[in-house]
Amino acid sequence: MVGSDNGTAIRIINWSTSSAEPCEWMLGGKTFDVFAGDSFIVDGDVEHQAAALEASEVLDVFTPVREDYRELVK
Repeated sequence: MVGSDNGTAIRIINWSTSSAEPCEWMLGGKTFDVFAGDSFIVDGDVEHQAAALEASEVLDVFTPVREDYRELVK
């Protein structure tokens, strides 16, 4: 599971897949399906995880910027 301990980060997620099959997300102890085009916000202190059952694309936007991700693009 992913989560932040500072409670200030926000993660905006947009899910994309080529079929009508959903991705299963666990967010704050609840499980729900996410379909292509769905977007949602995860507060930084909420544990979360996803299970993609097929090739998918996800766009993550973090605020403030995650320094560990910034290092990946250098």
